[in-house]
Amino acid sequence: MSLGPAAHAPSWFRADKEMDLLRGEELAAAVHELAFAHQKQAPAFHPPRGMDVRRRIKAIRQIRFVQSVQRTYSFVRRASVAAEAAVDGEALVLRPPSHRYDFLHILAGELAQLAGAKRLPDIRNLVSAILPLLQANTPAERAAYLKRQGIRLPGKLGDGRSDFEDDLHDLGEDLVRGLVEGARGKAPGASPPPAPARPAAPAAPPAPASPLPPIDQVTLTVSAPQGVAPAAASGASGSGAAGRTSVWQPRTPAEMVRDADVGRRGEELVYRMEVERVRAMGRTRSDDDVVWTSQTDPGADHDIRSIGEDGQPIWIEVKTTTGTDGRFDWPRREFEKALREGARYQLWRVYNGASEQPEAKMFPDPIALIKSSRVRLEIGDLRAFVESRAR
Repeated sequence: MSLGPAAHAPSWFRADKEMDLLRGEELAAAVHELAFAHQKQAPAFHPPRGMDVRRRIKAIRQIRFVQSVQRTYSFVRRASVAAEAAVDGEALVLRPPSHRYDFLHILAGELAQLAGAKRLPDIRNLVSAILPLLQANTPAERAAYLKRQGIRLPGKLGDGRSDFEDDLHDLGEDLVRGLVEGARGKAPGASPPPAPARPAAPAAPPAPASPLPPIDQVTLTVSAPQGVAPAAASGASGSGAAGRTSVWQPRTPAEMVRDADVGRRGEELVYRMEVERVRAMGRTRSDDDVVWTSQTDPGADHDIRSIGEDGQPIWIEVKTTTGTDGRFDWPRREFEKALREGARYQLWRVYNGASEQPEAKMFPDPIALIKSSRVRLEIGDLRAFVESRAR
C-alpha cells in the first residue's frame, strides 16, 4: 500500500461525528451479523469471529485524508491499483470524497473488508447491506433497519459492558457456531461408526397405525421443565416421531407419512395455543401476530412465528414424539436460528403426540440451556435431548 501527500478534509466532514459512529458498540456487532447473514447466500464466504470484527473496527482511531491511495496486489506479478481508501494501522485513510454519501459508501466498503469480504461480489453485497446502517441517524433507526433484515443484536449493546464481557459473549456464540461447523464432517482419525444392527430374519411388517384423533377432541397439557438434562445413554435409543426400536430398521413409506402427520399435529396444537395466548393479550389480529410458517414453507428454520408480551417477535420450533422421551434431530438451519434469536426462541417438545391427551414442555432459549447443561447436545449428528415427559 502506498499513500500520497496529506489532503484537506472536506468542508462537510465532522471527525467527531464519524468517529462516534465507528466507536458505537452496536455497529461492530451489526456488521458481523450482516456478514453472517450474507454467508447464508454465499456459502463460500466465511466471516471472522465477532470478537475479531469488533477489534478490527475499534482499532480505527482516526480518519485521515490523502491525495492518493495505491493498493498492491500479487498475482503472477505485483501490481499497484488506485483505490479510494485503505486501513493503515489505526487510521482509515481515504481520498477526500465530494459528499458524505460517498464517504459512507467508501466506509461501508472498508467495513465489509474488515468483516472478511475479499471477493468483489461479497464486498458489493455487504456494502449494500451495511450502507443503510451507516445512514441511520439514531440507534433506534439502526435497530429498525436490522429488524427488517431479520437480525436482533445479542444483548443490550452500548450499555456499558466491558470489552471483556463483549468478547466473552461473542466467544460463546463462536464456540457453538464452531460445533455446528464441526458437525459437517468427521474429525480426522475418527473411527467409522459401527454398522447398524440388522435382524437375523426379515421383520414382520408393522401393524397399520391407528388414525390420529380429531384435533377438536385433543387436549394439550403444558407442564414446566424440571431443568435437568438427560444423561447420555448407551445401547438403547428412545422413541422418535413414531417410536424407534433398539434394532435399526429403515422407515417404511407409511411410517414416514405417519411421522409427518404426527409432526404437523404437534405444530397445530402449539399454534392453536399461541393464538389463544395472543388473543388473551388483547391483540385482535392474531392471524397476523401468529403465523404457522412451516405449513406453507416446510423448509423454514422455524415452525411458528408469534409475538411476545413486549410486542417483539418470538420464534417457535415444535418437536413431537409419539412416546415420552426427549430425543430429536435438530437440523442445522434450525439450530442456527436458535443461536441467532437467543431468548426470543422457544423449543417445544410434545409427548404422546398421537393421543387425545398429549403433553408438552416449552424450553426457552435452548442455546443457553445447552451452555448451562440443562439440554444435552450430541454434535456428531446434531441430535439434541431435552428431558423426558415424566421422571
